[in-house]
Amino acid sequence: MFVALLTVTGILLNHGEALALDRRHVRWEWLLDAYNIRAPTESVAFKVGDRWLTQIGERLFLDDRLLPERAEGLVGAARVGSSIVAAFDRDLILFEADGRLFERLGTADGVPAAGIQAVGVDGEGRLMLRAGGGQYTFDLEALDWREAGAGNEVTWAVAGEAPGQWREAMLVAYRGEGLTLERVLLDLHSGRIAGRYGVYVVDGVALVFLALAMSGFWMWLRGRLTTRRRRSGPGGGGRR
Repeated sequence: MFVALLTVTGILLNHGEALALDRRHVRWEWLLDAYNIRAPTESVAFKVGDRWLTQIGERLFLDDRLLPERAEGLVGAARVGSSIVAAFDRDLILFEADGRLFERLGTADGVPAAGIQAVGVDGEGRLMLRAGGGQYTFDLEALDWREAGAGNEVTWAVAGEAPGQWREAMLVAYRGEGLTLERVLLDLHSGRIAGRYGVYVVDGVALVFLALAMSGFWMWLRGRLTTRRRRSGPGGGGRR
């Protein structure tokens, strides 16, 4: 069983790139518990139209769907036209209505370096940012930033709590993205899946196999030497 385990895991790991092992995730609850992979208890959510954008840890969810982009420090989100804008300290991530990534903008694209404090929409449906004590408008089509006066009526995004029926699905998806099949196979191959003592067990079994190989070779060599001595002994190889 030990040899079979090493052989199978070794072959799979050798073809890990072709099998996309680093992109396949394990979702077995007992194994995630064994790896102590748990979802953070804190989250932040903003309502965007009739949907919710939620951040748990560094992962983003649109309703209960896990989005591929990762970021930290969500300060607000707004629906502008058919786009969803997620605002972070010095970044903006633009999504299509179905959650597909549209654009990611940083300070090099004009995002205020002072840090975004809030995001909202003015009466004309334009995206508004509050950063460094000032307010800015942003044209999504022209990617044009302009400082706006303080008199604009703005509906600022306010953090809330996503509907409870999505909470469990988000936590399951969060945990499921934390453990790849490649890591599990590596730990099986090395014995680390059983903790630090599992490595010693694998080392011990490997030494036993080494001892078996060396003793087997010695027994085979001794047998050949004994046979040669018998053949070369008195009367063993001469004429009669």
